Amino acid sequence: MGFFWRGKDGYLSVRNRRVHMNADEKILQRLQQLIDRGLEIKNTKKSPPSNFIGFDATVNSEAANQWHASAKSILGKAFGRDSEHYSLFEACFEKGVTYSPFVRGIGILKAAQEDFEHGYIQDVKNLVAAEMFSDLQSQLLSCSTLAILDQRQ
Repeated sequence: MGFFWRGKDGYLSVRNRRVHMNADEKILQRLQQLIDRGLEIKNTKKSPPSNFIGFDATVNSEAANQWHASAKSILGKAFGRDSEHYSLFEACFEKGVTYSPFVRGIGILKAAQEDFEHGYIQDVKNLVAAEMFSDLQSQLLSCSTLAILDQRQ
């Protein structure tokens, strides 16, 4: 195990090796932690008794609900509550945290991680920012035009 300290440059160091995580790396790391934890919880599956036809298997309820809250939080913060990832994840658990929705939730986290890792989300954010800038620019141009017309009168 290494020694941790904050160097003069503000970076966290481990045995003379600088370690600095930006926000994207933290999000990816958290998604991976949640995927790994989800796979552990998935292994707590308990099938219903044979005379319970049509019932879904269960997983450790406390751990699954904690995982669900953490996963929903990171999806909302990283992708936004209006994102497809967040919406699909939320819809999975409308009827509770049982085995089948839990497995779908892990799949959604994997998709979110992959999309984030390959920059697909950043591309969307850049497009939205560019569109907002374009709208702002149009509004400023309109205001400038009106101001010039007002000065001429």
